[in-house]
Amino acid sequence: MGLFSKKKDQPATPEPPQQATVTGQPVRKDRPTPTRREAEAARMARLHPELDQKKAKQLERQARTEARMKQARAIDQVPERQLMRDVVDSRWNVGEVALPAMLAVIVIFLVPALAPYAEWSIFLMYAVIVMLALDYFVMWRQFKKLAAERLPGRSLRGLGFYGWNRQMSFRRWRQPAPRVKRGEQI
Repeated sequence: MGLFSKKKDQPATPEPPQQATVTGQPVRKDRPTPTRREAEAARMARLHPELDQKKAKQLERQARTEARMKQARAIDQVPERQLMRDVVDSRWNVGEVALPAMLAVIVIFLVPALAPYAEWSIFLMYAVIVMLALDYFVMWRQFKKLAAERLPGRSLRGLGFYGWNRQMSFRRWRQPAPRVKRGEQI
């Protein structure tokens, strides 16, 4: 029972190998044989193509963007964040009018003809800031109540800032897009 010995059940006469047919004249080599260094360099170039620096940076940036988007999609699927988004999107938020109000105050300060209204615009700014804080407080309490009912024992860490940022952005610019309509019960 040798490893390289013939098996007994095989026929004694093997089939003759088929001859390759050669037609025409032998092909002449049109270039010299590459040196070992050239052959290794060509093989390495096929295995590891070198990119120019601009293309390499572009591919690296694209890979980072894809990884970041994949991570963001995974984070956005967390039930606590989904509930926070639904709570913010189902209500009217003062934050949606705060940014236009702040821009109006800046315009009032920059246009000399509107200087008499500058004092009132400062009071308007303070009023908007107080309303933002009250609106956030009401939204946070509403969210905590819903989270205690639907997601008991889950950590709410970091969701306050997430809700604040979402509340401050315009509804049509929010990412992920709102799933609920305004005034809809969650």
